[in-house]
This record gives sequence, structure tokens and C-alpha cells, in this order.
Amino acid sequence: ADAEETAVEAAAKRGARSCPLVVRLAASSTREDALLSAASDALGPSPLRRRSDARPGTHALGRVVAVEPTELRVRLDRKGALQGILHLTETVEPGEEAKLPSVAVDSSIHVVVLGGAGGSKAPADNGEKGSAMLQLSVRPSLLSAAAPPASMLTRAGVGALSAGDRIEAWVLEVAEKHLWVGLSTTVRGLVAKEHALSAEEGAELSATFRIGQPLSAYVLST
Repeated sequence: ADAEETAVEAAAKRGARSCPLVVRLAASSTREDALLSAASDALGPSPLRRRSDARPGTHALGRVVAVEPTELRVRLDRKGALQGILHLTETVEPGEEAKLPSVAVDSSIHVVVLGGAGGSKAPADNGEKGSAMLQLSVRPSLLSAAAPPASMLTRAGVGALSAGDRIEAWVLEVAEKHLWVGLSTTVRGLVAKEHALSAEEGAELSATFRIGQPLSAYVLST
């Protein structure tokens, strides 16, 4: 019996050295889905497969396809049919200096889907209009939340703003006689020079304001 056990142990050791380890899980399909989901979460976000996967709050691994001064265009699937906009206003929390991630075209980027991007269309290879673009975010509070609540994903639209409302925004463009400021991917406003500077602050907007600078402002009209 001892000799038989020794032979079995030796065979097991040889097998361990020469054979790959294969584990088969005997589980229900529901359990298998849960295990696969947990494994996916452990590995981090992945590209989306279809548009129906791009629900608000979904984490995705995108690939940068274009870099603009105040936004990145990101491909969310492997074919390029599903794209989104990562706007400067979605890189930091309100009140913080905003700056686009330092990435190049074809770089991978972890993003969270917010929703539709106000009718913007992704370019199609055949010259026709592509599918609707999505709003994306890389705000730290969203990236760290496995399932962000709706309150973290909602951005005020123009229809929700009224004269006198105080807003938190970021500078998108500094011109000679005005500023463009952004509240979100789809909402921005113009601040005339006379409403941006006091007499004590000087005559040049560029001396006081810079792209990505956070500021508080009041809505004059919508």
C-alpha cells in the first residue's frame, strides 16, 4: 500500500510539473455570470460590446481617437461605432482646476458613462452621420464608485437654469472681450468683459483668467 501511495504521489508530482492547471466550476448559469462579473471587476474596466451596454454609471475602457483643446473623443467599443466625449469639465470635481488627461491618440483611458451628449454625432467612415455621442467623465468620485448613484451622474441642462442662479463652471476660452465658460459637456455660457473684471483687476482678461480655471458665476439670461 505504501509503495502504491508513493507511485501515486510521484505521478502527481510529474503531472504538476508537466500539465497546466485546469479548474472547472460546477455552478448554475446565474452563479457563473456572477463569477465572470467579479473576475471582470477585478481586472478593471473593458471595452463595451454594444450601445445597450453604455448605461449611465457604466465603467468602460476606451481608446482616445482625437485630442482637442477642451475635450477628448474616445472610442468605447472595438469597432469604433460607439464613441463619447470627455469634456474638460468632467476631469475634476467642481471648484478644482481642470486639465485634460495627458494622453495621446490611441491611448487607453478609464471612463464612466454619463449619458447622451446633446445630439452630437460621431463621424462615420462612409461620410454619413454616425451614432449619437455619449458624455463621459473621469471625475475621481465617479471612477472610485463601482455603481455611481444617479445624483452623481446628473448635470444641469439649460432648461434647469434661471436668471440669478449661481453656478460653478470652468473657463474654456479667453478672448479679448469675453470668456466662454463651461458647466458641463453640453452647457456653456458667455461672460462679457465688463461682467468679468472690476476696474481694479486691470484691462486684460488674459491676465486674470486661464483655460481650466474654476469660477463661480451668476446666470443673467438663458
